[in-house]
Amino acid sequence: MTTTLSEPGVEGFLAHYDELMRYLARRVGCWQTAADLAQEVFLRLLHAPPERVERPRAMLFRMGRNLAVDRSRRDRCWEEQVAPCVGGPGAEPCPQAVAEHRERLERVRRIVESLPPKQREVFILHRFGNLTYAEIAERAGISVSTVEKHVIRALATCREELAEEAPA
Repeated sequence: MTTTLSEPGVEGFLAHYDELMRYLARRVGCWQTAADLAQEVFLRLLHAPPERVERPRAMLFRMGRNLAVDRSRRDRCWEEQVAPCVGGPGAEPCPQAVAEHRERLERVRRIVESLPPKQREVFILHRFGNLTYAEIAERAGISVSTVEKHVIRALATCREELAEEAPA
């Protein structure tokens, strides 16, 4: 039996909320973060186009898992790149670290600006607009496969250019 994501999806979300919260809390180790992620799952569910879903519960848990993985990546990035520059709670980052990060951001900005126009648009929508490949494809009037290729090429260009500009 299939259900749509409109009202049955909302009811399905509510029916599985406690179970989803326990699952997310185990994954992220924090009830507050789990509640934030569950709220994000619900918001995505509300904004999802009406599709036919055979297993709404599985979809909710998959969305939750994906959001938890994204959160973990952001946290890891913060811990690796930003936290070392901060001397502790409320401390200001060291001036040298701020200058280095600004220079690197400026290099990335120049690289992104140098990308071909469509590739740049797709890359910005994906990395900074947090849109899915399907959403970008629809917005840009291209196929999902083309979106994937643009993102892959843009990332490769960024990596190559940053590697060439890296101080010795």
